[in-house]
Amino acid sequence: MEQYDILVVGGGSAGLCAALQASRILGAGRVSLVEKNGMCGGTTTAGGVNFPGIFHAWGRQVIGGIGWELIEQVRRECGKPLPEHLLTKDTSMVSHTMFQIRIDTMVYAWLADEWLVKAGTVLKYHTMVGSVQKQDSSYSLH
Repeated sequence: MEQYDILVVGGGSAGLCAALQASRILGAGRVSLVEKNGMCGGTTTAGGVNFPGIFHAWGRQVIGGIGWELIEQVRRECGKPLPEHLLTKDTSMVSHTMFQIRIDTMVYAWLADEWLVKAGTVLKYHTMVGSVQKQDSSYSLH
């Protein structure tokens, strides 16, 4: 029976970031990510929404972290710089929707996989949780 210190159920944008951070801290094989689809990213990938969120408001970046690192890397891999309007302080003439950053969803899914595997996350795609049992300080998936 496989046992993990942390089990993340759902590989959407929040779940993949949680699993990646946990794996970076705890190390290989101690974190598992369970996802019902064949890729991470949730609405961004399987749902086909190629603008994962708004990271900027009021003329500055308000959200960062792993999610932002992933967006930056996707844009670099696709040879697309970040939009210039993200750098402006005068947002009075910029529509709220202009702060959505379009990405290639398949590159996003590929990078998420690559980062998770490199960090040592045990990925379980096409899997749904039936039950989880706690044994001492670890969890097993059924």
